[in-house]
Order: sequence, then C-alpha cells, then structure tokens
Amino acid sequence: MQRAGLVTRERPPENRRVQRIELTEEGERTFLRLRTAAQQFDTRIRTGLSDEDIERLRELLAMLDANSAAS
Repeated sequence: MQRAGLVTRERPPENRRVQRIELTEEGERTFLRLRTAAQQFDTRIRTGLSDEDIERLRELLAMLDANSAAS
C-alpha cells in the first residue's frame, strides 16, 4: 500500500518500535470509492429483504458458524 502511494509510514524518533501509518490523499480517495462500491453492493443484495429477513439470516449464519466451530 505504501508503494502504491495509498499510505505513508513513519517511525517516531521517541519510540522506534511504533509505526505511524496514515492515508495519503490518493489513499483517502481510494477508500471512499471502495466504501461507496461496498455500500451499493450491500444495498443491491438486500433488495427485497425485510429487516426481519436480515435478522433471521444473521441468526442462521451465527448458528452455522457455531456448528462449524464445535467440531
């Protein structure tokens, strides 16, 4: 991500074990574009589902997750 110009990385002189990572302007633009795409996709796949449907789906997925971890 640093090589792609999306983030900068800096080690503060007072603590060289720490790395401070920040988005560049290009990183911010990329993040916003990806966030918008994810929101649009989420809206599309939820089309026709009620809040109750979504909640039931969450419950079913949680049960599947619990069952797979129990083995």
